[in-house]
Amino acid sequence: MGVSNNFKKERERIRERIWSFIQIKDDVVLDVGVGDEAHSTKKLIDLGAKVIAIDIDWKNLSKHKGIDAKLVQCDASQLPFRNSVFDLAVAYFTMHEINPELHLNVVSELARTSKKIMLIEANPGQDLVYMKCHDLWNKAMHALGKFEDLRELEYWKALVERYGFKLTIQEKIVHKEKMSPGEVDNFIRSSINAMNDYGISRKYIKEMRALAKDLKQKGMRLSDITVLIGEKS
Repeated sequence: MGVSNNFKKERERIRERIWSFIQIKDDVVLDVGVGDEAHSTKKLIDLGAKVIAIDIDWKNLSKHKGIDAKLVQCDASQLPFRNSVFDLAVAYFTMHEINPELHLNVVSELARTSKKIMLIEANPGQDLVYMKCHDLWNKAMHALGKFEDLRELEYWKALVERYGFKLTIQEKIVHKEKMSPGEVDNFIRSSINAMNDYGISRKYIKEMRALAKDLKQKGMRLSDITVLIGEKS
């Protein structure tokens, strides 16, 4: 069994909703965190932006050398760019992977270099099965000295407003549809593959496999999504 039509349609609808908030043709946009798949980088290019995409991990950047964006290896808390050089800075599911102790520095740097900011983040969520999966993944990441710390909308709102951005959009998008059994299989498989790639302890991989049965029986809703857009006051 694959992805249920309702679940697939909801995911597509949510993605469309996220990107519907901005009009950026010909804008110079900073994409914070390319990641493995460069989802946000590719979408920003499709929307007509001139994209500068950054990542602290050169391995991530090197996967996307053929993409129509300038790729820069740097730390988001110490950006090597001039003041107000970007029309918009986008952090698409990136901030939760950064040490929370550096969140203030990162948003301060985005405020220095960008006229607008857009944060897209997963909320901790209310689905108990999802929370079990995330808690396990979070423990595994912390064991490697990495981060996967989700926060509520109010946390991100306070950060953005602290650095002089006036919020024009603050929305929580809710997932209502549960994963199908086939989607659960895909989710578990991709999670375990990622754990293996990271070199995570077999203990956590075993726990993730044990969660698969619970996932299939109960189903799982993905987390709510926070979308914040702020402009310089």
